[in-house]
Amino acid sequence: MNGSWLLVALVLIIFTFGAVGLGMAISAVSEDMISFQAISMLVGFPSMFATGVFYPLGSAPDWMRWIAYMVPLTYANDAMRTIMIKGQSLAFIANDLIILIFFAIFYFALGVYLFRREV
Repeated sequence: MNGSWLLVALVLIIFTFGAVGLGMAISAVSEDMISFQAISMLVGFPSMFATGVFYPLGSAPDWMRWIAYMVPLTYANDAMRTIMIKGQSLAFIANDLIILIFFAIFYFALGVYLFRREV
């Protein structure tokens, strides 16, 4: 790894914050554990395949790239590759971090809202 471990931790913390919020939102609308797992898989697996986790996003068709840029995992993946492979600094991942922060705030706020509404 060429980049900063602190930047890696920062990206992971921000992404995890949003993922926890999304998990709270899914749990709030799920009736039981089985439906929670089904919805989580329905969201999780397509996200991994559409966002370029397993292949370069540049080789994906245009319609898939359009979908990928609507998923926070794309920005976390881009930031992690920029840090770990290219060894770049915060300036090179600033746009990805800003977008991740907006996604994290949105998903966490949605999760808290839906969870409180259910309780």
